[in-house]
Amino acid sequence: MGLRISIEKVEAMIDRRNSRGLIKALLNSEDQNIRCLAAMGLGDIGDRKASGYLIRTLKDKDVELRRVSAEALGKLKDYRAVEPLVSALKDEDADVRFFALGSLGDINGPIAVRPLIEVLENKNEDEALRLKARKMLRNIGSPAVMSLIGCLESRDYITRWYAAVALGEIGDRQAEEPLISLLTDNDEKVRGGAVGALKYIGGPGAVEQLIKCLESDESWITRMLAAETLGAIKDKRAVGPLTKALEDGNYDVKTTACQALKNING
Repeated sequence: MGLRISIEKVEAMIDRRNSRGLIKALLNSEDQNIRCLAAMGLGDIGDRKASGYLIRTLKDKDVELRRVSAEALGKLKDYRAVEPLVSALKDEDADVRFFALGSLGDINGPIAVRPLIEVLENKNEDEALRLKARKMLRNIGSPAVMSLIGCLESRDYITRWYAAVALGEIGDRQAEEPLISLLTDNDEKVRGGAVGALKYIGGPGAVEQLIKCLESDESWITRMLAAETLGAIKDKRAVGPLTKALEDGNYDVKTTACQALKNING
C-alpha cells in the first residue's frame, strides 16, 4: 500500500527542509499531486542527495511529475543529472523537453554544450526549445564558441542564424572570421544576424565586407545593421560609404547611417 500524506504535511516538510521525508513522499505516495509537490520541494531545498530519486522520476509514467522532476534537477545543479536530462530531451512531451533543456542550461557547464547544440541544430524541434538552447549556450559562453562556429556551416538557415546571434552575444573574437564569411549568405536573416554579431566582435578586418553589405544588400534591415555596426567599429574607411547611405531609399538606413557618422567623427 502506498504512503498516504496530506499536502499540508508535505508543505511543512518543505518549510523544515526535510529532504528525507520529501524523498519518501516522492517515491511512495499514491497521490501524483503529492509526488509533484515533493519533487518541487526537493528542488527548492537544493539537497543533491535527492538527485538520484529525481533522475528516477524523470521516467515516471505521469507527465507532470516528469516535468517537475526535470525542472527540479536544474535547481540542484548536479552534473550526474546531465545524461538523464539529455535523454529527457527525447521525451514525447514538449514541456518535459523544455524543462530538461532549461535544467541543462542551469547546470551551465561545458558538459551541457553537446546536447544543447543538438537541440539547436534540430530543425524538427519546437522553435521555443531551439531559442532556449541558443540562450543557454550564450550563458555558457566561451566553452560553447567552437561548437557554435561549427553551426555556422549548417544547411539549415535557422541554425546558422541562431549560432551567429549567440556568438555575438558571447563576444569571443575567434568568431570574427567565420561571421564575416556569413555576410554573403543567401538568407537575409542569417546575413543580418552575422552583421549584428560583428557589432560586438568585429574589427578592421570586417569593415570592407560590411561596407559591401551597406552599399548593395537587398535587405534594408541588413543595410541598417551594417551602418550601425560600422558606427560601432569606428573605422574611417566607412565615412564615405556611410555618407552615401544618407541617400538610401529607406528612412531607417538613412537615420542609422547619420548616427554612425556621428559615432565615427565624434
